[in-house]
Amino acid sequence: MTDDYVLINGTDTRDIGVFCTSLPPIQIPSERVNKFAVPGRSGLLTIKDDSFDPVVKPVGFFYEGDDPVGVAAFLKSAQAIVFSNEPDKEYLCNCFGQSDLANTIFNWHEFTVDYECNPEKKESSPQSITATSGMTLTNVGNRKTRPTFEITGTGTIVLTVGTQIVTLTSVTGTTVVDGDLQECYLSTGSNRNLYMTGEFPIIEAGESLTISWTGTVTSVLIKPNWRFV
Repeated sequence: MTDDYVLINGTDTRDIGVFCTSLPPIQIPSERVNKFAVPGRSGLLTIKDDSFDPVVKPVGFFYEGDDPVGVAAFLKSAQAIVFSNEPDKEYLCNCFGQSDLANTIFNWHEFTVDYECNPEKKESSPQSITATSGMTLTNVGNRKTRPTFEITGTGTIVLTVGTQIVTLTSVTGTTVVDGDLQECYLSTGSNRNLYMTGEFPIIEAGESLTISWTGTVTSVLIKPNWRFV
């Protein structure tokens, strides 16, 4: 039996009796390019917008049991997936196609499932950073990132990331400046977009920016949200 595995929404498929028979190769996604014909000019004009096409990753599965339809439904429910040949990376994904139950003999079943993955993968076990005002944060990914900041304090707080400024007013408890979701809210869930001015900070690939703040701040926790292709 192969030692390959996948984690689907955090669950190791081996824990439910489903084993991998094949994994997709590690791929570099295709860069999205628009091509235009220009009258009087040979060839094509190409325009790149710094984005990539989705990546389709087929996975072969083996299952011995009497609920292949339920297992297939679970495999297709994936929204986040980790492959054992890239254990430190996680893909956001969808599965819209059919799952064929091939080579079914008694209770032995083989599945092939195609996962359409976001080309920008993230860390499978991301670490948060306890920040100090004046520290430098370097983007270790190879794509730009929008970090998430969990800021605990009171009153008006001004967060500066490089030259990017975010102002939070009427702060109580912990306010989350969520770069991934592009939302500002309390840690309890209440929306705080109206109490935030400025754009969600961006750190380009390889860029090092100074993180600082003013105001009454008890703590700042940073989730870097590194991205890779």
